[in-house]
Amino acid sequence: MDYLVAKAKNSTKPPLLFLHGWGGNKDSFAFLKKAFYDRDLWFVSFAGHGDSAEPKTPMSVADFAADVLDFVDTHSIEKPDVVAHSFGGRVALVLFALHPEKFGRLLLVGAAGLRPKRKLKTKLKIAKFKIDKWLVGLKLKSKKCLENRGSADYNILSPVMRETFKKVVNENLSKYAKMVKAETLLVWGENDTETPLFMGKKLNKLIKNSALVVLEGKSHFCFYEEPLRFALILQNFFV
Repeated sequence: MDYLVAKAKNSTKPPLLFLHGWGGNKDSFAFLKKAFYDRDLWFVSFAGHGDSAEPKTPMSVADFAADVLDFVDTHSIEKPDVVAHSFGGRVALVLFALHPEKFGRLLLVGAAGLRPKRKLKTKLKIAKFKIDKWLVGLKLKSKKCLENRGSADYNILSPVMRETFKKVVNENLSKYAKMVKAETLLVWGENDTETPLFMGKKLNKLIKNSALVVLEGKSHFCFYEEPLRFALILQNFFV
């Protein structure tokens, strides 16, 4: 697993582990290195991201979580606090639900993992895609009808990462969210269209020991839009 580490000269607090969103890498949160001088900071790239090799077979969220757990054990990272964005939030939910003894506190920003509310138009598009795929299988339609039908994230992927993407986005992790007992802060952009605010509110209800902070007028990448404010939120939460 490709990673970046910033070691504190005199580490007095738990280490911080950063889990990026889909399409990101170990550099996604690297701008926060100067905000934490008194603890070790670990930034990783998931399989198929950054300089981490692609998997040989499609991965599930549990597979990504297993990779992170192995990374934590291999590098003897003792009970790190975790910051996770979007897809990284999926991985964090599984880790904190199944291995609470390995981790400290959790900050989720625009975390994925809940079932989206789909409009009728979207449902019809999905149904049409499934029908067309079936017809292609029967050789009643050309494969061209399936081209460029996925999201921008999906269309640029290799075959194994496409299958991985399909596996992870279809997993509903509500049951894992209910199992999280760690002190958790949810940070959400008010205008997030990738993981809409209703998801943050629902996670706030599912995770008992949690609080929700909404950044007004901000998007799915609110931490980039207000980096100083985001750093202050982290500093105050991980005091």
